[in-house]
Amino acid sequence: GMPDSAEYYFKRAGELADALSFDNGQLAVAGNYSVFLYEQVRFDEAMTYAERALSISKRLRNRPKTAAAYNTIALQHQARGRLTAAAEHLIKALNISNEIQRPTRHQLSDRRKYLNNLSSLFLDLDDLDKGLQYAWQSFEIAEQLRDTISMGNSLINVMVAEAMSGNLSDAVRHGHQYLQIGQSFGDRQ
Repeated sequence: GMPDSAEYYFKRAGELADALSFDNGQLAVAGNYSVFLYEQVRFDEAMTYAERALSISKRLRNRPKTAAAYNTIALQHQARGRLTAAAEHLIKALNISNEIQRPTRHQLSDRRKYLNNLSSLFLDLDDLDKGLQYAWQSFEIAEQLRDTISMGNSLINVMVAEAMSGNLSDAVRHGHQYLQIGQSFGDRQ
């Protein structure tokens, strides 16, 4: 809730990581700062840091962070309306994530996020079948993780795909399921 302070500390952490030549610190700063900048609607700066995170993660052969960087780059493209480039980067993120043998809970959660982002992107491209397919895959991982909030996030894309394809009865049914999740957490939104 204090973006000015957050930015100060991101920059300070970056300076320290650079001074120490601490590759993993530089990667953490670049990745997290790019997400912060994206949330601040500063897409050009976010892209610069996301590309830096991609470069560092590749150099370190850190596959999960490479996937995360591709996802962040995809978000910048999608925000700019470059949907084909966004899809290409999300597919790269998902392919890397799928290659990880015995993924951790966090890595599965990231995979769910990439699937849900792909779902949203394909809905923007009016490819309702792929949008629904990726939404359900995202939901299944959330269910496997017993992550109710992520199940709700995945259901949003399920409902949108169903409504857009005229399958309103299923969209309403899943809307009620989503409503239950929100109510169970006291989330008024």
